[in-house]
Amino acid sequence: MKGRVWIIGGAVVGLVVALTHLQFVYGATVSLTNAAQSIVGSVANKIVSASAQNGAPKRVVQAISVLVALAIPGFTALFLIFVAKSAARVRVLLGAVLAVFGVLAYAYEPKGIASGALVLGLGVAAVAIGATGPFLVAPLSAMAGLIAGSFLPNVLSSSGALPNAPVETFNQAVFGSTGAPIVLRVALMIVCCTPFAYAAKMALK
Repeated sequence: MKGRVWIIGGAVVGLVVALTHLQFVYGATVSLTNAAQSIVGSVANKIVSASAQNGAPKRVVQAISVLVALAIPGFTALFLIFVAKSAARVRVLLGAVLAVFGVLAYAYEPKGIASGALVLGLGVAAVAIGATGPFLVAPLSAMAGLIAGSFLPNVLSSSGALPNAPVETFNQAVFGSTGAPIVLRVALMIVCCTPFAYAAKMALK
């Protein structure tokens, strides 16, 4: 029961920080999330090129890469909550992944923003690897809340630019059409939101 209170409390703090756009922390979280998506997109482009050379359907690979990139923030939040309840080996894995994302942010974000992402990534990685009890659970769940609070409003906003490009790419890859139809946009929003829903469910258990 006590552990669940720390998880829920941490997630709420993270959400509040993100929704109030607290300086540095909000920007660093957005940068870290963008870097993760950019890394996935870069890898996907290489896979598309390699697949095309080997005769694999390029449009199928593009569609899958869009789905994976959209789901990355939600699965990161889900993994953070999972790690908060897990063994040391899993925490070390998470720490390594976050540290890598922080370092690679320099390849995809302006230097000043990337520095914030690096500091945040290394800080959470250190907590994941070295902390125990509330000092582990609260920061990891706060990071999950930060990701949810910084990513979901952009996805759910009707004027947000974030959902449109992936929807158009997915529409082109799967249906061979242009534009971002509302039905497809809603479907991809569900893809974005589902991992966050599971993370919330896990946090409340």
